[in-house]
Amino acid sequence: MPANVKPGQPNSPEILARLCRITKRFGPVTVLEDVDLEIRAGEVHVLAGENGAGKSTLIRILGGVYTDFDGQMQLAGRPYRPQNPLDAGRRGVALIHQELSLVPEMSVADNVFLGRSPCRRTGFIDDRRQRTAAVEVLRRLGLELDVSQSVASFPIATQQRIEIAKAISQQARVLVMDEPTSALNAPEVERLFQLVRHLKQQGCGIIYITHKMEEIERLADRITVLRDGRRIGSAPAAELPQDRLIQWMVGRPMTSLFPRHMPTLGDEVLGVKDFSVFPQGPAHPAAGVVRGPRGGDRRDRRSARIGSQRIARGDFRRVRQPHPRATLARRPAGDDPFAATSDPSPFGVADQRPQGDRPGRRRVHRSQHGVGGSGSAVPRRMVPQPP
Repeated sequence: MPANVKPGQPNSPEILARLCRITKRFGPVTVLEDVDLEIRAGEVHVLAGENGAGKSTLIRILGGVYTDFDGQMQLAGRPYRPQNPLDAGRRGVALIHQELSLVPEMSVADNVFLGRSPCRRTGFIDDRRQRTAAVEVLRRLGLELDVSQSVASFPIATQQRIEIAKAISQQARVLVMDEPTSALNAPEVERLFQLVRHLKQQGCGIIYITHKMEEIERLADRITVLRDGRRIGSAPAAELPQDRLIQWMVGRPMTSLFPRHMPTLGDEVLGVKDFSVFPQGPAHPAAGVVRGPRGGDRRDRRSARIGSQRIARGDFRRVRQPHPRATLARRPAGDDPFAATSDPSPFGVADQRPQGDRPGRRRVHRSQHGVGGSGSAVPRRMVPQPP
C-alpha cells in the first residue's frame, strides 16, 4: 500500500470539515474502515475510486443520510453528527446526488426554498419574498431564470444548477457533488465547471466524486482515493501523477490503459465497392438502423446495408455462403438508380423460403392476455409466429 501523503502544511486553507476513522457496516459487511478525510475552504477535493469503493457511503454519512457509524466528524472545529439531511443542510453541508431532489411540477422558487419557504404572520407562504430571494440566489450563480416556471420546463443541466442554488440558499459551505456530469453534454459540462470554480472562489469546500480522468485533471486541488472501503492515499493534485493515481485506484500498476490485442482475421464476409446512397426509401427504417444525434452519412451507410436506402451506384458482395433462408436482394442492372427491384420485401431482404414456410402473423387480442372483454375495441399488435 502506498504511503499516504499527510496534509496540514503551514499556511494551508481553513479546514471546514474533518472526518476521522469513519467505519460503516451493513450487517456483517464492512463497507468503510478507518477512513479519514479533510475538506478545506476554497478547494475542490476529488474523491476517486472504482465502483464499490465506498465513496457514496462516505458522503452520505457526511450529509446525514446514514447516522449509524463509528468514528468522529468535525465541522468548523466543533463536533458534528447530523441526525438527518435537513439537519446537515442547516449546519452548512449540502449533498447533490446523481438523482436530483427537485419536484418537477413545482416552480423554481418553490424548489429552491423547499421546506424553508418564508411565511407571513398568518402562516401562508410569502410568494413575493420567496421569488425575490430565489432570483438573488440564482444571480449569484450566473442564472437568469423565470422563477415562477416549473422546474420540468428546464433542461437537466439547468435543473442541476437549480439544485446547487438550493444548496447555496442554505448558506452551505461544504458542497458535495456525486458524479454531476453523468447526464450532461460537453457545453453543459463546461458551464458546470465554471460554476464549480465560481463556488471555489467564494470560499466553499467542494467534494467532487468522479472517475473521469479529464475532470480530475481540470478541477482537482486535492485527491483522495478509496479502494475496497479503505483510504489508500491523499495528496495535492499537482503532486500526484496519473500513473500513481490509477495504481491507487485499481491496486496494481497499469502498463497500458488500452492493451492492444492483435485480432485473428478470417475470410472476407462483406465487401463494398463504388458505394453511393440516394436518400430515398420508406418513411420508417427497418429495425437495426442506429440513429445518432448527428445522423448523416453513418446512418445512410447502415440503412443501405440492410436495404432501407436506395443504392444509386456500387455493389455489396458477400463472400461467405448466404444464410439458407434469406439473401440480400440485388438491384437489376440499368441506368435508373431508382428502378424497381424484384424483391417483394420493403427493406430489400428477399425471403427465399416457400410461401408456406414463412412466418405468419396472427392477431393478438387483449382478452387473450386476461385484459378486456371479447367485444372490446382495442389496439392490435402483430406477433410473428415461429417458423
